[in-house]
Amino acid sequence: TRRTGIPHQHDPSGVTSSWNNTINLCQWMGVTCGHRHQRVTELDLSNQRIGGVLSPYVGNLSFLRYINLSDNGFHGEIPQEIGNLYRLEKLELSNNSFSGTIPTNLSRCSELTHLRVANNKLEGQIPKEIGSLLKLQTLALYYNNLTGQLPDFVGNLSALQVIYIRGNSLGGKIPTTLGLLRNLVYLNVNENQFWYVSSFSGSLPFDILVNLPNLKKLCIAENNFVGSIPDSLSNASNLELLELAGNQFEGKVSIDFSSLKNLAVLNLERNNLGIGTANDLGFVTFLTNCSSLKLPHSIANLSSTMTHFYIGGNQILGIIHFGIRNLVNLIALGMQSNQLHGTIPDVIGELKNLQILSLFGNFLHGSIPSSLGNLTKLANLELSSNSLQGNIPLSVGNCQNLIGFDASHITLTGALPQQLLSITTLSLYLDLSHNLLNGSLLLQVGNLKNLILLDISGNQFSGVIPVTLSIC
Repeated sequence: TRRTGIPHQHDPSGVTSSWNNTINLCQWMGVTCGHRHQRVTELDLSNQRIGGVLSPYVGNLSFLRYINLSDNGFHGEIPQEIGNLYRLEKLELSNNSFSGTIPTNLSRCSELTHLRVANNKLEGQIPKEIGSLLKLQTLALYYNNLTGQLPDFVGNLSALQVIYIRGNSLGGKIPTTLGLLRNLVYLNVNENQFWYVSSFSGSLPFDILVNLPNLKKLCIAENNFVGSIPDSLSNASNLELLELAGNQFEGKVSIDFSSLKNLAVLNLERNNLGIGTANDLGFVTFLTNCSSLKLPHSIANLSSTMTHFYIGGNQILGIIHFGIRNLVNLIALGMQSNQLHGTIPDVIGELKNLQILSLFGNFLHGSIPSSLGNLTKLANLELSSNSLQGNIPLSVGNCQNLIGFDASHITLTGALPQQLLSITTLSLYLDLSHNLLNGSLLLQVGNLKNLILLDISGNQFSGVIPVTLSIC
């Protein structure tokens, strides 16, 4: 309506049906008024399937302190008139389809502490006017189409605790002024085009970031950072999450992580790490004093609190130690595309919480352990492109939550077990191509009604194609 700036005509859930002149404005659904002056102070219509264009009349609600229109279907531009709301403290517009640029008039909202306009279609640069919002604590602009650089003026926002700008097209260098943000807890610039050539001893931007006393989460994955991972990262003593995946880091990981006692997630996958020697996993010995990510002697002794471990897409050489059984809370284990050798240890079947096991693209040999059948929560099993051999264990049929299984390009022999074909949850892929499997293709293949991809090419199957395939 004109009084609030929220359109009626795009409200399938009927939230605004109470919004009429016969009912006091302060009794409208989603509207909160101040007790003394009876003026609108809060407007919360999040996740109500409301659509349409946000009217400039919203700027007339001069007592507004909180706007939450997230998780709806709003489109069009964010009106500049929002800048008239000089009492506004929180603006939540995420998960809509707003387009255009971030309003420059937001600079007039001097009380603003939280700005969340993520997952929209906003474009252009981060406006310099935001640099005047000295009380801003959260800046969440992730998953838009923003371009340009992260501006130097961000360093003026001394109250900032969260910078979350993932999934844009921002680039250039991370500004040195970030080193002024002593209250920063979370920095996420993943999936952008930031770049820096790092020297082995560590250099900007890392020296700036790791000295921030409250930094707990540092996410710079999927950018264009080049060179060695700087050992200055060991100074970030409060880090809980470190994501460096999908860059061009190279060489040995020689950081002393012993001061990172709270580190819980370390993601180094899809870089060029390692030099192809047996000591490539030596970096794990530097994690001796960590309490949440403890690895004093080998990868086998990681803390039992760890849930995700990814080192895929590197050149790491070594074996999967039997002590991996200690990682009882592990949900995802990604060690794919390295130079791992040896066998898959039977004790991996003790990781009862495992949902993702990705070991493809290594030099693993021996048979697929039957203990994998104990992993009843397993959703994705990827073993392709190794030197494995033998039969598909019948126990795999116990993995009744499996949605994807890839055991292609190894040396599997024997028949296709009907237990595997009983896993009706298989929906993404079943790839057993380029093996030595034989026998006939069982009628039970018709159980896989939801399967998108079935590839059994390059084997020694015989007989007729089952008619039950027609129901898949």
